[in-house]
Amino acid sequence: MTTVYAESYLNSPLVQALGAEGIDAVREVLERDFGDYTAANLESKPELLESEEYANKRQSLVDPNTRITPLCQLSRKSQEDACEIAKLLIQEYKLIDANHLDLMGQTALFYGARDGWSNFCEFLAQNGCDPNHQDRLGQTCLFYASREGHHETLETLISYNADVNLLDTNKQNCLFYAARDGRLEAAKVLIKHGINYNLKDAQRRQAITFAKLKNQTEIVNLLKSLSKSPSHTQKRSLSERLDVNGLLNSSSGGDEIKSGVPVIPKENGKARKYRLQFRPFSDEANLWIDAPLVKIREFEIRFPELATWDRNAPFAPVATLRNPLIKQWHQVGLSILGMLVKQEGGYVFERPVDPKRQNCPDYFDIVEKPMSFSCIKGKIRRNSYTHPQEFIDDVQLVFDNCFKYNKPETWIAQVGRNVEAFFKKQLQELGFDAYIQKHQLLDQLLEKAKIYVESNDAPAKEEPAAVSNDN
Repeated sequence: MTTVYAESYLNSPLVQALGAEGIDAVREVLERDFGDYTAANLESKPELLESEEYANKRQSLVDPNTRITPLCQLSRKSQEDACEIAKLLIQEYKLIDANHLDLMGQTALFYGARDGWSNFCEFLAQNGCDPNHQDRLGQTCLFYASREGHHETLETLISYNADVNLLDTNKQNCLFYAARDGRLEAAKVLIKHGINYNLKDAQRRQAITFAKLKNQTEIVNLLKSLSKSPSHTQKRSLSERLDVNGLLNSSSGGDEIKSGVPVIPKENGKARKYRLQFRPFSDEANLWIDAPLVKIREFEIRFPELATWDRNAPFAPVATLRNPLIKQWHQVGLSILGMLVKQEGGYVFERPVDPKRQNCPDYFDIVEKPMSFSCIKGKIRRNSYTHPQEFIDDVQLVFDNCFKYNKPETWIAQVGRNVEAFFKKQLQELGFDAYIQKHQLLDQLLEKAKIYVESNDAPAKEEPAAVSNDN
């Protein structure tokens, strides 16, 4: 398998200098290898702009495989250093066009928006980088900032005329991305700047649809408050600003979704059936988990005088049960993935392998179960992982696949070993094993509840109507 990046690009002294601390190494290479092509020299000698050597110098900074430039590889730098390097490459030496597109049709602005670098994005926009450019999926840099929740970066991009109402290939605007991932502040910014929050995508879904599926209660409340506001019933320009915070604060009454305990309404004179929660760990007073059916049954057997609800009433769908413990390590997992990508060469594992584009036609013959960091992120966002070990196994699978396909002496195999070692170190430093232990304890509690129910559960008798006040 060839590496994602061409060897000629990786061996470029300037690209290698990016791995050094600070920007002195970059400046040294520019002065040594590109000294004839400063902006001042090009202005005094315009014939250099048409020279073959100048064209070759510029081309050497474009990877032939992915079409990226050094501007797309600055995420491991500080934002301050990234801005300085961008200034050198775009202004002082005029080696890279701010609007250069990589293989995905993305400019460096996409990378800056993803990392939440407002100053970096502002510099690119000031130097002609188009904030409304759409990549092969129809996304703009706003989609990336919205997905990651970088609301300040959104404000910066919008101030440079980024259009919040552009649509991707699924006919979705960037509010869909913010709503799906629970980015409330980003959603507020988008709505304030006139995004169409009632838009329906190619499948006739709305942003609120995704917010509901992901239990993003605050965003659901916000979007519902918009639909009930007076401005919703009146014709409004998409560019008209809204007082989003005012709408959100005024939505406290009525039948809005609350963050409290959901209930099943009173029926047939019987007491309401509340969603029961339990605290699994005595040392975590604030960790309460929605009780699954087995814990409900255990409660009904142990405390029949309290469980006066209709036992035949429908149980809350499993998909709606909230488990904050899972959310805790989901966030840690996303943080770890973000750090892995920023390791030297870690970007090669971010996206799925494309055998045709990366010249490895036999990849799927050798690797039976492909995996990438982006796939793992998607599984976290879809709540596909219910146990932290599943997350660890999938990340390890990325490295196992790398070692299975690539020979040990290759560059990419070495990168895999380094990133794998960093991953294991982060698991240890962040105490990820504690989440595994907690899940094991939780499983034991549920198993004990199951045994108790099976041992004590008698055939259900018809429940008499319970007397209950309506408080």
